[in-house]
Amino acid sequence: MESQILSIALSSEDIGKPLLFHEQIYYVDVVKSKQFNFTRGFILVDVNGNIIPRFENQVFGNERLIAEFHEIPPPRNLIDVEDLMQTPVLDLKDVYREVHSVLRKVVVFDDERHYDLVTAYVMYTWLRGLFPKNANLYVTGFPSTGKSQVARFIKALARYPIDFVTETSKSLTWYIAQTLGIVIIDEAEYLTKSRLAKLRRMHEYTIETRLVGLSGMGLTQIVLRVDAPIVISATHLPSDIAFLSRGFLIRMRYDKPEVKSIDFIEDVETIRLEMYRSLLANWFKVYTTKYAILEELRGKEFDERAKDISLPLMTILKLCDKDYLWVLEYAEKSIKQAFYATPENIVFVEILRYIQSNAKVIDGKYVIKYGDVYRKVKELCKETFASTHKVAYLLQYLYSGCEVKLIDKEVCFVCDKRTVDHVIELAKLD
Repeated sequence: MESQILSIALSSEDIGKPLLFHEQIYYVDVVKSKQFNFTRGFILVDVNGNIIPRFENQVFGNERLIAEFHEIPPPRNLIDVEDLMQTPVLDLKDVYREVHSVLRKVVVFDDERHYDLVTAYVMYTWLRGLFPKNANLYVTGFPSTGKSQVARFIKALARYPIDFVTETSKSLTWYIAQTLGIVIIDEAEYLTKSRLAKLRRMHEYTIETRLVGLSGMGLTQIVLRVDAPIVISATHLPSDIAFLSRGFLIRMRYDKPEVKSIDFIEDVETIRLEMYRSLLANWFKVYTTKYAILEELRGKEFDERAKDISLPLMTILKLCDKDYLWVLEYAEKSIKQAFYATPENIVFVEILRYIQSNAKVIDGKYVIKYGDVYRKVKELCKETFASTHKVAYLLQYLYSGCEVKLIDKEVCFVCDKRTVDHVIELAKLD
């Protein structure tokens, strides 16, 4: 008797993850084909790096793979499976050297570690689905210091980048869900609070659902994975501390690169393909090395968020036989700098220090009059030229972290001492 064919609908949640097929683990990714222009393709990569290409409605064993959003054409910039299959597998150390060499030609950093940081970052994006949380990259500095050069390098070599445009946020959601790409933001000062809140959530593994009308099925609920690493290149960074603490900060200095633009570098597309193919061939090593790094991190006294954003880069660096423990210290330094990115952020930190120095300590709580805090806010805003409107937004953190109580007929903030002390320690400059 002929076995029944089972249809398996792959959602965007399955892209970039190891899945079980026929009692074997395969890494799943999405591709397109030159031969089948409007058909979405999948690749199943076994633990030895062997690739099995499958297209929608083709049978794999007794299973037919389809995408939940199969009626939507695949993004045109997905890599062609034909090109991928013809690309040689290189040792990851050789891939690293190639990418690192291109970066050195088009960008000048004053800190040598930045070359390793950005190289590892670009490589990590191709297998980012293997990591539980995303790492952002914030490139800032004076005008004409090479910020855009860094962004163009990342756009040329990282996984399916898309420029963030506020008017097309719905399109961006669909694009990220279909490609597991990354988001590029140039000039971030126009970002609203609501946009920043949405971007902040992209640090975590994030799932959304959509109701879509499909022929023959009517309204159907589909799953979209919409988290992504975010790269910002801007002179003005956002003032949201929580957002800025989810990534690495690079400050640029003026210098002239060897090559004016990455467009003048030959074989960039070949390097990109070799990087992707070689990382696919080593996905299981990346997967197991990630857990080895997690075990190392467990015994280290670093902030948990610093560990989160360091994990992907440390994994890549270790696999490429590069020093990697320094990334933790760099991550903590970047988080500290997030508290000083804008005058408003500085006011917030100074208010916490004011509470620490002037509040009464009662039963492990800092207790301070509401009016005293806001008089100090006005004084600091005047001194620093900070926007009182933006500072008022940041002071919402006080409401989320401190109770408001009536004590001796005075409205007071009552803040957990241990929590306030931890935040101040996190913001402490060395």
